[in-house]
Amino acid sequence: MFGFDNTFIQQLLSWDKQCFSRFYSQTVDTFAGFVQSRYYLNEQDLQDVLSDFYVKLWRVLSRFKGKPDQFAWYVWTIFKNHLKDYFKKQREQHFTDFSSQEDSLWIEETLASDDDVQEFFAQSFDYDRIISAMKHLDETSYEIVYLKFIDSKDYATIAKDLDLTEQAVRKRLSRALYRLRKLLS
Repeated sequence: MFGFDNTFIQQLLSWDKQCFSRFYSQTVDTFAGFVQSRYYLNEQDLQDVLSDFYVKLWRVLSRFKGKPDQFAWYVWTIFKNHLKDYFKKQREQHFTDFSSQEDSLWIEETLASDDDVQEFFAQSFDYDRIISAMKHLDETSYEIVYLKFIDSKDYATIAKDLDLTEQAVRKRLSRALYRLRKLLS
C-alpha cells in the first residue's frame, strides 16, 4: 500500500530515524487526505491529529510482530484507532466545556430552528453539488442530514437511532447546515 520494500520496513521497525523521516514525508499526505475527506477539522486540529499519530506510531513500532506485507494494515489500524480516540476525547471535552447553564442556553440559541432548516433546503441547489458538499461532513452529521431530510425522521427518532440526545442531534444538524451553506455558497 505504501510501496516500501521489506528492507526499508525492517529498518523502520528498528527505529531508524532517517527511515521514519522518509516514511513520514511519503505518507503524511495520504493520512491528511483521509482525514480531510471524512471529517471537518481546521488546519491546526488536523496538524495536531497527524503529529500525535506519528508520535504514537514511533512509540509502538516495536510492537509489530507481523510480516512486512502486513505492516500497512498495522499502520492503518493504529491511525484509525487514533482518530477514534481523538474524536472521543473531543466529544468528552465538549460536554465538559458546555456543562454550565449559561453555556447550555448559548447552545440553544445557536441551534437551527425548523424554519431555518426549511428555508435552507427551499433554495435551489444542484443535486450533484449537494452530494459533493455532504461528503465533507463527518459520518454522524451526514447520517443526521440524511435521516432528517431524506427519510423525514423527527429529532427524537434520529436521536434514538444514533444513540444521541435530541439536543446533540439538533446541534450537529445546525453545524452540518452551517458547513453545507458555506460549501454551497
